Amino acid sequence: MGRPSKTTSTPEPDLFSLSAGDESGYAKWRAEAEAGRSAEKSENAVELPVGADTTGYDRWHREAEEARREFGQRWGVPLGRRVRVALLGEDTALEGLLREVEEDTPSRKRGIWLQLGDRAFHSSLIDSVVRMEES
Repeated sequence: MGRPSKTTSTPEPDLFSLSAGDESGYAKWRAEAEAGRSAEKSENAVELPVGADTTGYDRWHREAEEARREFGQRWGVPLGRRVRVALLGEDTALEGLLREVEEDTPSRKRGIWLQLGDRAFHSSLIDSVVRMEES
């Protein structure tokens, strides 16, 4: 095998020794880290233009309101009430306070995403709904 080649190395900077007037290594590192975070925040910040078109949002809002109204008419139970819900293909009914899921949902199916306790489901999966007595 060959002989190892000679390499010249540059001396590492000594971050722990201070000369008069020099910044400490930590202070320099901290300033660079802050600058990097500020730049990253400005890159990730998404701002809507001042005169942004709200047509899409308005349509989404109308469709959501219509879906809530249709659900109440179809099942005779407004959201926010205690109910027993049987889902298609499941043997055990769910009981609890019926709420609409207000976060991003995985589907654009007609209807709404609902939640009973920690269980979320789409309104199209409902087999039956029974309103429970308020206590």
